[in-house]
Amino acid sequence: MRGAPRKLRWVGLLGEIAPPARLARDAFFVSYARRDAKAVRAILAEGRAAGHAFWMDRTDIAPGRKWPSAVVSAIRAAKGAIVFCSPAAYASDHVLREVALAAQFKKPILPVIIAGGRGPDEFLYYLSAHQSVDVGADPAWRIHFLEALEGLRQGRSRLS
Repeated sequence: MRGAPRKLRWVGLLGEIAPPARLARDAFFVSYARRDAKAVRAILAEGRAAGHAFWMDRTDIAPGRKWPSAVVSAIRAAKGAIVFCSPAAYASDHVLREVALAAQFKKPILPVIIAGGRGPDEFLYYLSAHQSVDVGADPAWRIHFLEALEGLRQGRSRLS
């Protein structure tokens, strides 16, 4: 006997999540180094509490989907890109490619510095024109982070 169709659940490493395709359109793409994941999740919790959505590779790529195409699709669909800057991120070819794609797709970019300053020339090329939030140096980083997210959501790529 057949019952009602089962509703699909998406489960990422951090628990149940929204289906990736739907989430990406309303979300900010998150570019980060794996080594920084704990700090990144803590910072993103502030944004989620304010109603913002984020797309992260480890939690939002559907099972069986090819990683590179999922990342490209998510960047293309995202409202903007949040780039978590640190020595580990600066050493990551993946983070650099994601930043380059966000720039190529003309997405607003918010650099969030969690360690190591603005970074090497490869990153400065893409990030120097964008207002950043420095978590370590700015005691009001939470306020500035939320203001920047709201600005990006409204289509402004810089803080006023």
